[in-house]
Amino acid sequence: MAGAGERGAAAGARTLVALADQLDAEHARPFDDLQPWVLSARLRVLVLRAERPGRSRGAAARGRSAEAPSKTSAEAQRKVKARYPEAQLDIILQLGADAAFAAN
Repeated sequence: MAGAGERGAAAGARTLVALADQLDAEHARPFDDLQPWVLSARLRVLVLRAERPGRSRGAAARGRSAEAPSKTSAEAQRKVKARYPEAQLDIILQLGADAAFAAN
């Protein structure tokens, strides 16, 4: 029987895959003036959601992070790959992290 942590990780991975599917669907649409903005936003959401499990419930309730947020695209990618090694989101993760940190 899977523990709560394993179920949470599995749910987190399913969420990332669902976000990647949404990103893929947007990418498949005919190009228009808004598509780059929508793709960028979806990529940022994917990276932020991937980093979210780093916050414990207790720390989040106190407004503190259990794990410091990433400061670079490479650091964010390492953390997400370590947390979800089976997700196979490498290129999407790279694009999303690069887009998220380019805005900072």
